[in-house]
Amino acid sequence: MTKKRESTQFNWIHKMVRRSRCPWGNGDKPDDFRICWYLDEENKQAIYEYRNHVGGTNGFAITGLLQEQLPEHINRKYFLPEERAWVFGFFFSEICQFIEHNVDDLAFFNFTGVSKSVFFSSDNYESLLTLCENSV
Repeated sequence: MTKKRESTQFNWIHKMVRRSRCPWGNGDKPDDFRICWYLDEENKQAIYEYRNHVGGTNGFAITGLLQEQLPEHINRKYFLPEERAWVFGFFFSEICQFIEHNVDDLAFFNFTGVSKSVFFSSDNYESLLTLCENSV
């Protein structure tokens, strides 16, 4: 379980100051922001979303131990924006707990446009699972 942090000390949305190493982070799709959806500092594991200057998602990256938890057919480090459901579906509870303890309610609402309770509702989770099943 992730240790609780003060939301003012945690940099949930990080402005990129150099080019990322992600496969999409150059050329016509530079990464301008990195959003941390999950961070386990003790085991150095994380789920990151990379976004461009207009807020569009370029893709997602997950670290090694998290990658190993995925089924064989999606066991990889990088995911495209349309594969968000796979990342969020498989790591829903980890993401939910991390955001609840590390991201201010207002900051979350301003970023997503919905409250944490709506974003992490059972209906949303069921929708993610349905998307996962339909995309295999």
